[in-house]
Amino acid sequence: MWAWLLQRVTAVMILGIGILHVLKNQFGVLIPGGRLITIDLLIFPGVYHALNGVRVILVEAFDWAAVNEDRLFIGVLVITFIFIVYWTAVVGL
Repeated sequence: MWAWLLQRVTAVMILGIGILHVLKNQFGVLIPGGRLITIDLLIFPGVYHALNGVRVILVEAFDWAAVNEDRLFIGVLVITFIFIVYWTAVVGL
């Protein structure tokens, strides 16, 4: 259930932040938060959303993935967290 809920929440976040990103970069609208809003907060939910999409494809395609669905979800969360830590350390907020 959490994977389903987070997939929907990240989809709404990507849509909203994507609109802000286009408004800022194409139309010059001033948005408080600048780069954090338009790049970092667009990438973070995008990474989870993409990895969870791959998890869903694996679960639907392979029996071993359906049996280990919970482990795959935890793996998606761990990989997303590692990416966020890496991004903030190397690129910075």
